[in-house]
Amino acid sequence: MTKDKVETKGEAEPAPYWTQVRQYYVNNTSLAIANTLQWYQYTAYGVTEVYIAKAFFNGSDTLGWLAFATTFAIRPLGGIFFGLAADKYGRRPALLACMGMMTAATASFGLMPRVPVVGGMGIVLCSVLTGLATGGEVGGLATYLAEGSRHSISGAATSLVGLGGQLGFALSASVVLGLQQVLTPQQMVSWG
Repeated sequence: MTKDKVETKGEAEPAPYWTQVRQYYVNNTSLAIANTLQWYQYTAYGVTEVYIAKAFFNGSDTLGWLAFATTFAIRPLGGIFFGLAADKYGRRPALLACMGMMTAATASFGLMPRVPVVGGMGIVLCSVLTGLATGGEVGGLATYLAEGSRHSISGAATSLVGLGGQLGFALSASVVLGLQQVLTPQQMVSWG
């Protein structure tokens, strides 16, 4: 019996569409969670930029947004680099490298010293790493999910990329909103 067949009356019939989709989602939960966390971090910068600008860029929103824009500018290079790596070494190692890079960038954002020049340059470096990782992960994950699914559910399989993004956006905005309700603006700048 294959993973997408159900035994009935001695004959193998294809499992119903939604059964296949549900099973595929269950089997790929870890990828969906990793994708959600990546977009959570990505969005967290955008919704906390006002605090980041005060903490690292001497209150300059322009510099804060330029650092964030670095992430978008570098994404195509991440897609090219990790796309080539995926073709040469495989989808899974390339995705794991993207996720590792995003994890390192996220941890570095959180541990960044508030020294004006060093901290600001560190934020830009973390934004570059985030952009490379995101550029590689979006296309790589969609391809990995499409190639690893049955043709009949490839559209539903690749929807995990969008689902992770939307959940990450919502989670990030909710956490920041919650923090803003319990912390003062100064506490948000200092450690929120």
